[in-house]
Amino acid sequence: MEALIFVVFFILYIIVRILMGGGKTDWEKQAVRHEEGLRHFKFKEFDLADEYFKEALLERPYDALSYVVIGEIALCNNEEERALYLGNKALRLDNTIWQAHLLMSKAFHQMGDYSSAIQNAKNAVWFGRDSSDAFHWYGKILLESGDADKGLEMLAEAYKLGEEQSGLILRKKGYF
Repeated sequence: MEALIFVVFFILYIIVRILMGGGKTDWEKQAVRHEEGLRHFKFKEFDLADEYFKEALLERPYDALSYVVIGEIALCNNEEERALYLGNKALRLDNTIWQAHLLMSKAFHQMGDYSSAIQNAKNAVWFGRDSSDAFHWYGKILLESGDADKGLEMLAEAYKLGEEQSGLILRKKGYF
C-alpha cells in the first residue's frame, strides 16, 4: 500500500515537473529564449550580439545569460575590467552559473592574476561538472601554472566529455 502511494505521488511529481518547464534549468530556458543572440555570438558577429543582449537586458534586467555573453564580448575586445564587472553581475543573480565563473577566470588570466583565474576556473568546473569547456580551461591554466598532473587530469576529463583540443594537448604531452 505504501509503495502504491509513493508511485502515485512520484507520477504526480513528474507531471508537475513537465508542466512547469520540462525540468530545464533557468540557464537552458534563457538559452532557448536567446537563440538568435547566441547565434550572432557563435559566428563572431559581436556588434549584433552585443546589441541583441543589451536590448534583452532592457526587457529582463535579471537575465544572467545576457550579462555573461556581453562579458564574453568585452573580453574579446580586451576589456577585462568590464568582463569582470559583468561576470560579477551574473553571479549576483545566480552564483551557480559556471559560464560566469569561466568568464571571470579568463578575464583574470588576461590581466595576469593567475591565482584568481585558477580559483574561478575551479568554481566553473565545480558548477559545470558536465562542461568540457570548463574542464579544458581549468586544465590548460593548471598546466601553465606548473601543476602538470592535475592539469592533465582535467584535460583528460574534458576529452572524455568531447573536447577535442584537450585530446590534442594530451597527445602532445605524451599522455596517450
